[in-house]
Amino acid sequence: MDLIDDPYFSKWVQGYNKGTKGVYMAAQLHYVEYTGMTPTELIEEAVADQNEDPLNRTGIGTLNTDAFSFSPPSFDKSSR
Repeated sequence: MDLIDDPYFSKWVQGYNKGTKGVYMAAQLHYVEYTGMTPTELIEEAVADQNEDPLNRTGIGTLNTDAFSFSPPSFDKSSR
């Protein structure tokens, strides 16, 4: 998937420098691969879920965000 072609992703990273865009793209790519949805599909689902009664929300965003974690490995600085 080419995230830069997605209108929501492009708007989100507009104005950021190349390095920041790369970091955001890497994180977003992991998440869209995990969910199987494009950034546009994620936004559209979030908007639809927002309009639902909180007890009836069943979208992938509410089911999977707690299960997904993207964090870089930590390094123990004390061993240097």
